Order: sequence, then C-alpha cells, then structure tokens
Amino acid sequence: MVTKMVGLRNDLTPEAVEQIREKLCKFDKFDRQKIKHMYLDRHMSATAIGKSYDVGCQTIQTALRMEGIKIRNMKNAQYIYLKHNNSRSKRQSEFMKNNNPMDNPEYRKKVSQPGKKNPMWNGGKQIICERCGKSRYLKPSRYKKLMLNGLCWNCYKHSNPKSSIEKLMAKELSKIGIIFEEQVPYHGMFLDFYLPEFNIVIECDGEYWHSLPDNKKRDKKKEALLSQEGYNLLRFSEKEIKDNVTFCVSEVIKNGKSK
Repeated sequence: MVTKMVGLRNDLTPEAVEQIREKLCKFDKFDRQKIKHMYLDRHMSATAIGKSYDVGCQTIQTALRMEGIKIRNMKNAQYIYLKHNNSRSKRQSEFMKNNNPMDNPEYRKKVSQPGKKNPMWNGGKQIICERCGKSRYLKPSRYKKLMLNGLCWNCYKHSNPKSSIEKLMAKELSKIGIIFEEQVPYHGMFLDFYLPEFNIVIECDGEYWHSLPDNKKRDKKKEALLSQEGYNLLRFSEKEIKDNVTFCVSEVIKNGKSK
C-alpha cells in the first residue's frame, strides 16, 4: 500500500484520495519506469499515458512526482508538442508559401475595404459610448473587445489619471476640498481636470509627452477651443507640479476668485 503521495492535491475528498491510492498500487517498478520513459523520452502527455493504463492524467502525474519528476507546465508542453508533432504546421507553411491569397494585389485590395464594403462583413452593431456619446458601428467580433465597461477604447484609456503628476494634482485638489472632474471628453480630446466651481481647466504637461510635435498641435487646438467657449485654462509643467504642487493649486484658487 502507498503511504505517501508526493504533490497530491489538498482539495480532494477522502474517497478520491483512496481511489488514487488504489490506482497507484497497480503500478509496479516496471510500470513506473515505463511511464517515466514515455513521459521524458517519448514526450507523451500525462493524458495520453493515462489512456493506455485506463487512469486519469492526475494519477499519472502523481506517479511521476513520486519518481521525482517535475511535471511540465502548459508552456513547456506546447513547446514540446510543436517540436515533435509539427508536421501539420510544416505542411501548412509550405502550402501558404505558394498559395497565399494576400500575394494577390486584387484580393488584398478587396479584403482591406472597411465595414459593409468588405466581402467578409456579416452585420454589425451600433455602439454608443456612455461617456463621450460617440456612436461607432462595429462588426460583432470587435464590439465586445472594444467596449469596456460601457466605454469606447479611447474613453477607457482616459478613465483614470495615469501619470504621476496627475495623481499629485488630484490628491492636492482633494485635500483642499475643491470639486473636480478628471479626464473629461472634449471635442475628441480629453481635459486633465475640470473645476466646475471656477470654470477652470487644468492641464498637467509631462515633459516628454507634450514636447512631441503632434501633441503640441493638439494642445494649441485645445487652447483655441477652450478660449472660444469661455473656459479659463491653466497649464502646469511636470517640474512645477513635482517641485511645489501646493503653489500650483494656490494659483488655481487665485484665478478662480479673480473671476
């Protein structure tokens, strides 16, 4: 009788443990060596070995652990399978070298058409983002992936402040008791902070991100729109916020009171 089973799961019932013990007792020394050879040398899986002995893969794994063999994880199992059973993949690769439809310019142009123009289109669904209100018409295989918590991907990315300076600013505004909204959608862009009490918009400019040419253009466009619509925009650099975020917030309060 087996008295100790190495690596046995601790969530099994006593009846299940006894069943495994009985199955393990069927393996003599010759069987254990054969199982070891099949697992290590022939690269068979525990499930495949179990079928030949009419037992489950867990019983085989327990027997292997008792022999001091480390069980393969899924990544290693997949690697070994592809290495030793890769004939199908090789045949497919050879076939695609000579029959790849994307090598045909006409077919490539045809399947690159968007939406209903694409021959693979099988209907779609109109999605309205709960935050920005934008409507998007997506095919079924995409709308589940792109809509996260009722938000479009763009709004989801900006649903929480990500940068360290935005977190510092949010903490300081909360400490003083100023009501604010974060990452507010605005004409296809996002405002870092909006203070409805003062009608003030705060932008926290990271040194790297806001130095890029495209982002500079976007910032100018945002400033022009905010000015036209009567918002008071205050920009603070990364250095200003990190050096003295309290002073930055005091400047916000001064501008708010002056209005």
